Amino acid sequence: MAAAPKDRPRPLRDANGFGEAEGAVMVALFKAVMPATLLTWIVCLFIGSAGSGGGFLHIQPLLLADHRIFWSWPLFLAGTLLSWFIYTMLE
Repeated sequence: MAAAPKDRPRPLRDANGFGEAEGAVMVALFKAVMPATLLTWIVCLFIGSAGSGGGFLHIQPLLLADHRIFWSWPLFLAGTLLSWFIYTMLE
């Protein structure tokens, strides 16, 4: 009887069709949303409460359950990309 080799090559993709690299990138993107949300909320709080629109940031006042909050989609996307890059480089 021949012994099975101990160091078999690992498959490049798992059962769902994702490899290790794609999975790590998607996890980094998922983790990047929370710091981007926090960054956007804090920056928009200071700039929006002063009455400024933030220029390129395009800060908008939103009503959420009778509370006025400020939000900026360009800042959120920039924060997400920055956090995503940092988390990807850390892994």
